[in-house]
Amino acid sequence: MFRRLLYLAPLAPAAALIGFAAVSAAGAAAEGRATAQEAARAAARAPNELRDVQVGERGRLMRVALICRRACDVAARRGGAFFLPGVDAALEIDLKGRSRLAEALAFTAEEGGSALAVKSARPMARAAIRDCVIDGARASCIDIEFADGAARGAAQAEKAQAGKKQAKTAASRPVAEELAPAPTLKPAPATGAAPDRPPAQTAAPSAPALREAPADGALVFAGYAAPERLDPPASGAPVRTAGAGAASSAPQGASSAPGKSAEMPTLAALSVPAPPADSEGPALREDRAAVFAPREIDIAREAERILGKRVGVAECEGAQARLRKDAWALDAMVDVGFCKAAAGKLEEADGVFIRLLAYTPDNYEALVGRALIAAKSGERALARKYFQDALTALPPIEESNRIVNAMAAL
Repeated sequence: MFRRLLYLAPLAPAAALIGFAAVSAAGAAAEGRATAQEAARAAARAPNELRDVQVGERGRLMRVALICRRACDVAARRGGAFFLPGVDAALEIDLKGRSRLAEALAFTAEEGGSALAVKSARPMARAAIRDCVIDGARASCIDIEFADGAARGAAQAEKAQAGKKQAKTAASRPVAEELAPAPTLKPAPATGAAPDRPPAQTAAPSAPALREAPADGALVFAGYAAPERLDPPASGAPVRTAGAGAASSAPQGASSAPGKSAEMPTLAALSVPAPPADSEGPALREDRAAVFAPREIDIAREAERILGKRVGVAECEGAQARLRKDAWALDAMVDVGFCKAAAGKLEEADGVFIRLLAYTPDNYEALVGRALIAAKSGERALARKYFQDALTALPPIEESNRIVNAMAAL
């Protein structure tokens, strides 16, 4: 999903971009004397360390994955900074030439942990912190979305840079050779006689052979003759059959004029059966009418049937309380979206799901919510698309089967 930009560990020292290794001589000597249990206790008491940093981006979204020796906790600060409690790290990762969104990641050691600052000329719109798995290891991922205006500025800068490269390439090309001048045309004599044709000359291989000019040097273009006007057939005339009878009926010595057309046979009008006298309008089959009629959908019942998510008064109030306490509680945001949809506030609910998908594009629960809203609005094709996107996000197998059944029921 994301294009990996930086991979730090494990690599050989000669090939690694940044290495993290801090093993003291005293600690190594103590480990040699201690037993396995004492070594485990010492490792648990030792401060946490940062082992790997991976960065990926797509569009205006950037993901920073942090892998520590133990659980890597991340907390958000004001101004777009972050704090890693219990992690001792002091370094700066240069992202110039690797990322379009950020210039560097700066880790600064502080009391109780380390601070992380994302250096970028682009304003940060929002950020989310979530647990993730990178190459089989547990990690903490920071999803950052940058403002749209900055991304447009970066695109314009890239376009200007590409224009400069094209200008340099065009300046380095050799000048094209001059084309040979066109031969002059010899005017024809005024008497109207055919002009004397000069002896045939062998044309140069680089220039095409030209035909001679017509009389008086005038150019003659191909044209069409004037359209021929045909007389319409006489109304009510008897129909003539093609054959000998038609040929014998023509007067002798008469020639077929191009301006006269033969009489065309008249065709009988098609008869359309009239509707029954007792019918008031076209009949509509009830089974086909059910296909076109909008299907009534209970979003609360469908959410519980597909996702096992209850949408009641207590659940909705609890989700609102959790979201007020933690603005990045994404599971509570999903519940709030379903609560608004069940209450009939479809536009507000769809806005919640859209915002949630901006943070986590692979959130299949939000995609199911958008599909149910589209189905309730009568947009079945759009509902099938959102259901298919939810299946692409690889939900659990039981929920996948229920999503497939919901698609078939549309």
